[in-house]
Amino acid sequence: MEGKKLEIGSELRPTEGYEHLDIIAYPHVEIVADARDIPVADETYIEVYSHWVLEHFAKNDIIPLLKEWRRILVKGGKIRAVTNNQESINQSVASGEITWMEWSYLTFGNDTKTLEGSHKVGFSQKSIKEYFLDAGLTDIVVEATWGCRGKEGELGCPALIVEATK
Repeated sequence: MEGKKLEIGSELRPTEGYEHLDIIAYPHVEIVADARDIPVADETYIEVYSHWVLEHFAKNDIIPLLKEWRRILVKGGKIRAVTNNQESINQSVASGEITWMEWSYLTFGNDTKTLEGSHKVGFSQKSIKEYFLDAGLTDIVVEATWGCRGKEGELGCPALIVEATK
């Protein structure tokens, strides 16, 4: 399928081949707006992509947010999203793989401007799929990464990678 693609929340790491939407007017951002109210026409994009964005919204905002993203997709368009795997983070602290402070950082995040927690919701494979279903999306595939330590022992956030179709 050919057409325009939108990346939501690219911050300072824009993905090539996408238009970019962010709440902050970074130099590469074409659309400065809240991801819950995107100022474009229905069925504008073939793909919406977000990387570490969903966890920054309150639980009650997730379904309306996904419905807004669905609105701007053409029929057969895809949403691709990467977000936190809270189930893995919880298992990692329970097993002693990470400390309580590391768990807190991965769970609540850290807003670098306010130094306050910025994550508002955590997801499991089951819960993320339910949110996407409740937003009217289909063909939902959820891939999970597990563990909070990289090969060199560095801290990393395990992810849920979701793809769904309008």
